[in-house]
Amino acid sequence: MKVKDGCKMPLKEKQLYPLKAAASKRSRTEQDWWNKASRFLWLIVGLYLAYLYTCQLQLLHENQLWFSHLTELERDLSFRSESAIYYSYYKQLVTAPSLYEEISTLLRARNINSFQHFSILPEIFLASLYRAAGLKHLVEPVYFYINIVFYMQGIQLLILFYLAWTLSGTPIAGCLAALFIIFNREMGTRAHMAVSLRECFAIPFLMGGILCNLLYHHSNRIEGHCDQVKNIYLWILTIGLSLFLNIILKLLFFGYEDSVLMFKYVCSKLGLMRFSDFEILVSLCHSAFQPMSKGTLLQILSSGLLPCYAITIAVFFKSIMAQSQNILQTRNELQSKVQSSSPLVHHLDPMWAYAVLLSLLLGGLSLWTTRFQYLWVPCACSIAAAGVCHSKLWRDVSGAIGVTSSVGNVVRLMSMCAIILAVTLKETPTLLSQLRLMKQLHVPDTVMLMKWIDSHTPRDAVFAGSSQILAATHLATGRATTVGAHIEDDWLPKNLPDICERRPGRGV
Repeated sequence: MKVKDGCKMPLKEKQLYPLKAAASKRSRTEQDWWNKASRFLWLIVGLYLAYLYTCQLQLLHENQLWFSHLTELERDLSFRSESAIYYSYYKQLVTAPSLYEEISTLLRARNINSFQHFSILPEIFLASLYRAAGLKHLVEPVYFYINIVFYMQGIQLLILFYLAWTLSGTPIAGCLAALFIIFNREMGTRAHMAVSLRECFAIPFLMGGILCNLLYHHSNRIEGHCDQVKNIYLWILTIGLSLFLNIILKLLFFGYEDSVLMFKYVCSKLGLMRFSDFEILVSLCHSAFQPMSKGTLLQILSSGLLPCYAITIAVFFKSIMAQSQNILQTRNELQSKVQSSSPLVHHLDPMWAYAVLLSLLLGGLSLWTTRFQYLWVPCACSIAAAGVCHSKLWRDVSGAIGVTSSVGNVVRLMSMCAIILAVTLKETPTLLSQLRLMKQLHVPDTVMLMKWIDSHTPRDAVFAGSSQILAATHLATGRATTVGAHIEDDWLPKNLPDICERRPGRGV
C-alpha cells in the first residue's frame, strides 16, 4: 500500500505540472497585454499633452497678431527681420511656375548664397511637400508653414515626455516634464513669436537624437561591477556620436558659414582671438548673447523647475561620490555588490550620466549666453521631472523612513501627484492670463509704403536700407534689395573688380 501510494504521488505531480505551467504562462501573457495596453494609454496621454502645447502656441500666435483677420500683405509684414527672409524663400518656391528652376536660380545667385548663410532646406522641403501633396485648394501656404512649425514643437514635447519616462521608469514623470515645458514656454521656445527661426526646425531633431541615444543605452544596459570599463567606453562612444549628430544638424539647418561665425563668436567671447567681422561685433553687443538675466532664473525658480532640477543634480553627484568610494573599497572584489546610498546612477548608468552631463553643459552655456537657454530648458524639464519621480529614489526614501514597500509606493504616488498639482495650480492663472491677452498687428505706415513700392516702382528696382525693412520689402513686394557685407557670397567681393572693369560706369 505504501508502495502504491508512493507511485501515485509522482503521477499526480506530473499531472498538475502542465496545469501550473499553463496557468503561469497565461498569467505572463495577461501581464504582457496589460503592460502593452498601459503603455499605449500613456502614449495617448503624451500625444494629448503635445496637442495641447501645439494649440497653446497657435493661440498665442493668433492673439498676438490677430493673424486670421490680416490681409496677405499684413501677414507678410508679421514676419520680422530674419524670419521674413526665411519665409520669403518659401513663398517664392511655392508660387514659382517651376520648383526645380527656382531652386536652380537660388543655387546660381551670386549676390547672396542662400544655402550657406540661411540654410533654406526646411523651406525647400515644405514648399516641395505643399506642391506635391496638392494642398493649394485645402490650406493656404502661410498656414501650412506655420502649423508645421507648431506641430514640430508638439513633437518635441512628446519626445521629452518619453525621455523623462525612460529615465525615471514611470510615465508620470513624462506628464510632469510636459507641464514644466508648457509653463516655462517663454524660456523654452520662440516659435510663437518668430516662426521661421532655424532653431524651431533644428531643436526637435536634436532632442530626437538625444532620445535615441538614451533608448540605445536603455536596451543595452550593462550590469555588473566587472563591466565598468565597457560602460565607460560606451558612454564615450555616445558622446562622440552626439557631437557628430550636432555637427550634422548644424550643417543642415544653420549652414557652414554660420558654423564659422559661431566658432569666431565663442573665441571672441572667451577672449582667445579678436575679429573685426561686423556680424561678430554686433553679436557681442546683442542682449541675446549676454549672460542669462536674474529675471529668467527667478522665473524658472518660481515655476518649480529649478528646485527639482537642483535636487536631481545633487542626488546624481552624491551617487557618483558614493559609487566611487565603494569602487575604491571593493576594487579587488570584481563581483561584489556596490551599495550606493543613492540609486539614480546604478553601476555608473551611462544613460543617466549622458543626460545629466549634457544638461549641465547646456546649462553652463545658458548662463554664459542667454540664447542657449532654448536648448537647456527643454532638457532640464525632462531631467528634473525624471529625477523627482524616479522609482528607485522613492524606494530608497521609503527605506530611510522605515515603511514597507507597499506604503512607500503610496507615498511616492501621492508625492508625485502633489508636485504636479502644486505646479499646475501655481502656474495655470499666469498661463490663462497670457492666453486671454489680445493684441493686433498695427503697422499702417509700413503697409502704405509697401503698397506704394509695389505700384510706383519697376519690378527690377533695387532698394537699400535697414535689414528689417529690406527683409519686409523683399517678402511683401518681391523687389530686389541690397545685402550686407556679412551675408553676401564670398564670390562677389573677390570678382567685383573684374566685373566693374568690363562694364561702363552707367551699367555699374
